[in-house]
Amino acid sequence: MEELSKRNRKKLNKQKGEDEEKQSPRQGKLLVVGLIVAVAAGIFWLMYRGGSPNSPSETSSPRIVSPAEVSAEDHIKGPENPIVTLVEYGDFQCPACASYHTLVEQLAEEFEGELQVVYRHFPLRSIHRHAQIAAQAAEAAADQGYFWEYYDSLYEKQDEWVNTRDPRSLFREYADELTLNLDQFDAYMNSDEAKAKVDADYNSGTAAGIDSTPTFFVNGDKIANPQGLEPFQRLIQQLIDSEKSEEENMQESTDSTEPEEAAPEDEITPSL
Repeated sequence: MEELSKRNRKKLNKQKGEDEEKQSPRQGKLLVVGLIVAVAAGIFWLMYRGGSPNSPSETSSPRIVSPAEVSAEDHIKGPENPIVTLVEYGDFQCPACASYHTLVEQLAEEFEGELQVVYRHFPLRSIHRHAQIAAQAAEAAADQGYFWEYYDSLYEKQDEWVNTRDPRSLFREYADELTLNLDQFDAYMNSDEAKAKVDADYNSGTAAGIDSTPTFFVNGDKIANPQGLEPFQRLIQQLIDSEKSEEENMQESTDSTEPEEAAPEDEITPSL
């Protein structure tokens, strides 16, 4: 009876081992299938979040442009193909910027058709607590096609809003005066998109070495701020005259090198 029990145990152990060997490949296959499912789920999640890992993010910040480069994202006043481009980095809470605002407006009017004015934000956040939100308010007006009108309002009424605890209500009044959609204005002023546009301008100014406002670039070159309208006018006029003189010289050079039309040859009458 004891001998039979040992035989039975050996038989059972042998059967158990064979069963485990049969199950081992099956478990391996299940593990592989599980890994495939996990990878597929990960890919689906990435696609749901906005595309493949190599695709650019839709929420990436606007690119940084140099003072010598004018972007479609810029706020531009004047001709598309100007002789002179004036880029200003400004802060709406800056008193000096408010003073130069009048000069820049006079220049744009005087040199209409020849001067292009570009405005970029450079809010000095560490000393001007409302500069950032003022710039975002200007972007909210730009969203409805009224940047330059709102730009005028912020500088002309600077004394009114700079000393308030929260200027948003006044910014809303200025928008209402321009008949803007106020709900749209409020939403955009406080949006991440408005902040990103202001930050992009600020970053381009930082990359150009700017540390104060206003800072002006004329045809890509940084200039010392002219002390008054007349020095500014002379600078712009000199550049316009120089460009026109160069174009005239090129035209004269081209005219002088054009081949003269050959005179017709005399007809020769054959002798008889």
